[in-house]
Amino acid sequence: MPRAIGVWRTKFRPIIAEIIRTVGTSDMKRLNKALRDAWDWGPRQHHPYVMWRKEIRAQLGLTKPHTRSTGTIVRTHDPAPHPNQKELFNDRL
Repeated sequence: MPRAIGVWRTKFRPIIAEIIRTVGTSDMKRLNKALRDAWDWGPRQHHPYVMWRKEIRAQLGLTKPHTRSTGTIVRTHDPAPHPNQKELFNDRL
């Protein structure tokens, strides 16, 4: 089940997209400064700022895979089996 996108990220999405479109991604230092200067919602802490940074990472394709509290990576797809691995329940045996 997909996670719901919050109110803050919905609010920030077009602002961040416009800044990325205007500044471009060739000069990341300049882009980071423009995104930092665009923040206008109080101190850079707490939930709104965290959502601002998450939306920036999502739009730039810099998100990491989600991890469980145990530290294991949650698989988003089933990888191909190893060629030397045998099937446990094979109908052809």
